Amino acid sequence: MKRVALFLLVVMVSVGCATKIEKARKNIQGTWRIEAVVEDGQDVTAAYTATRVNYRISFDNDNGFVEVYQLSAGSDEVSIIGTWDFTNKAEQITLVDANQTRTFRVDKLDEDEFNVTDLGSSNDRMLRFVPN
Repeated sequence: MKRVALFLLVVMVSVGCATKIEKARKNIQGTWRIEAVVEDGQDVTAAYTATRVNYRISFDNDNGFVEVYQLSAGSDEVSIIGTWDFTNKAEQITLVDANQTRTFRVDKLDEDEFNVTDLGSSNDRMLRFVPN
């Protein structure tokens, strides 16, 4: 009887983890824009987006992402293409492109909001994204 109970516990935990990851993968798909940026508790959205004008990031189901923005209004578009993946049961997301690897803690992810904390930031940067 103990073996059966242990087996059922392992199955339930495994299914719960898979469901969380599957739900996160579904929710992240699409295009997002920056709604707010906070560093060290201060709203720095205007300064941050001044060098990332019209910023958009799109995630696809095949673990690909595309970031598009302008360095200033009217400048040429910057496009970054790479791959993404969840780690720690979808509690972190890592973005890898030709120039860098970035890791973020996923603070909230549903179909209406995607909030992350930049784990590579020295100023406790939190970004809030909403669907484009």
